[in-house]
Amino acid sequence: MAYCIPTEVRSLHKAIPAAEDSTILTFIADADAEIDLRLGAVGYSVPFDPAPTIITTISKNKSIYFELKRIYGSQVQVGFFSWVEAYNEYADKLLSMLERGYPISGNAFPERIESTTEDFPFIFTLEDAESQVMHPDDNDIRYGEED
Repeated sequence: MAYCIPTEVRSLHKAIPAAEDSTILTFIADADAEIDLRLGAVGYSVPFDPAPTIITTISKNKSIYFELKRIYGSQVQVGFFSWVEAYNEYADKLLSMLERGYPISGNAFPERIESTTEDFPFIFTLEDAESQVMHPDDNDIRYGEED
């Protein structure tokens, strides 16, 4: 039994069409195999049935990482790879906590939150310290309304 379903994976990123579900199922199987391998090695009884919320969260984040890497792998934007890698890093952080003995149930883990500014151009780049200074103008609604 898979730890999550394609709909849950697609919910982490709004631009993934349902036509990707068969590919996402493959990535879910890959993510679930990694989860079982890592947690089975430290003594958990795997596969989990039913899957605890934390296991579903890990599976979704690893699967979306694989999917976004596949879809957008040709992107060359500076911040892109760190953005996609964040999904995998989050899942690995949770897996590491479980490997160190953190309780697997009874804990609420936050879901990833989608940025409300993802469709806006970047305010600054990390390479340019001068551009990091706040420069609000009337055309940039990210700074809110002026009082």
